[in-house]
Amino acid sequence: MSSKVEAEAKAKMQMKAKRREQFSKQGKSLAKFSTSGTYEPRGHVARKPSKLASLPDTNTSPKVIFKINGTEATHNLQEALQVELRKCEESQLMTVFDRMDVNKDGKVGAGDIDATLRSLGHTPGEDEVSSMLWEVDDDTKGHLTAEDFHTSYYRIRESTEQDEPRSWFRLVEFMMIDEDGDGTVEFDEAAKMFRNRYGKDAVARVQSMFAGRAESLGGTDGAVKFKAMSYADFLGSIKLLVPNS
Repeated sequence: MSSKVEAEAKAKMQMKAKRREQFSKQGKSLAKFSTSGTYEPRGHVARKPSKLASLPDTNTSPKVIFKINGTEATHNLQEALQVELRKCEESQLMTVFDRMDVNKDGKVGAGDIDATLRSLGHTPGEDEVSSMLWEVDDDTKGHLTAEDFHTSYYRIRESTEQDEPRSWFRLVEFMMIDEDGDGTVEFDEAAKMFRNRYGKDAVARVQSMFAGRAESLGGTDGAVKFKAMSYADFLGSIKLLVPNS
């Protein structure tokens, strides 16, 4: 190897060492956020995130700069993910609104709620539908707009009042967890939703909710699969999963 090539190689090694030392002193992360807000480890091809990606288990994530709607902001990594998860959750809520808007007139009325309940295998009792609508129809117009739907869902979810009527909320919550819209709630759907919302400790509540629904896969490793939960099953065990429900 010529002395010139050796000198260039040595210079490159020194530059890399100096760069690593600078990163170490400044506490900089080797990860970044793209302009779309997607977390991209440096040197790796970015993959499309899942609809509701899981949060990291630590509260000591590094500071990062990312963009939301073209506006640059500095946040703790966990806070940034919370922003993205909330956006995903609100998108899922509007998907539920569209599913309940059976006649596609841009609002959810008594007929839509009745049809939704029946599609889930539940035959509503006398006045059940009107009572559910009454719980959230604050201006008594006889239906819910998308804005009403959004406001009512978060108001009830965040309420600590024990006597807050929650029949409508339980229906919407079931459909929120039922991410694939097949009319049942799978263990994985519930675990992902509530881990993202309440943290990793919520998975224990999901396990309690699905207790007695495990089916062996027949292998020597003792692996099991949890039987999916219907709407009726969900109503019978939701208090194990959703606080104040």
